[in-house]
Amino acid sequence: MVTRRAVVVVAVILVAAGTLLLWFADRESDEWTTFGGERQGWSVNVPPGWTTQVFSNDRWCEYLGYRDAAVITGAEFEFHGPRPGEPSECLGRFILAGFPRDAVAFAVQPYGRRISVGLPACLEPPIALADLLHGGTEGGPVKVRFSAACPGGENPFPTHVVRVWVGRDASAGSRELVERVLASFRYLRGPSDAE
Repeated sequence: MVTRRAVVVVAVILVAAGTLLLWFADRESDEWTTFGGERQGWSVNVPPGWTTQVFSNDRWCEYLGYRDAAVITGAEFEFHGPRPGEPSECLGRFILAGFPRDAVAFAVQPYGRRISVGLPACLEPPIALADLLHGGTEGGPVKVRFSAACPGGENPFPTHVVRVWVGRDASAGSRELVERVLASFRYLRGPSDAE
């Protein structure tokens, strides 16, 4: 015969186990993940619930031994260049028409071969949002910030372009998260002369 005391003890144990299980489940969802690795030669941290849209093409997305381009965002928005489906997003521009006014995003793209006089100044990680240049139209729905990034060393050479998009109505929390994503961007190795 089961006593009333045994039922209460079992109920307390079940409630405690359920609470502990929920605590662990909630805790796991708060952990950031890392995108990038040996293949890319760089990495960046991704907040929980955010997506990573990867652009990978052997011809367009490899530069000085680094590979791939990526856009990381909490918004439901598909990033693409002027002609969707083409691999030029690795080096080109993204069309931001329809980007939510309350959204933020971070992008890293190979610098590639640019035709210009001289090299642009480049930033070495960790990179702060305040250090990025302003771009885009003043007063538009999205604030655009960008810069060339380099792995450093004795002869720093731009290997990537980093971009941050901040919608005009983005919350302070979203802006803080995208700043943390930008600050987490790191090179895992130096450039190679394979190009």
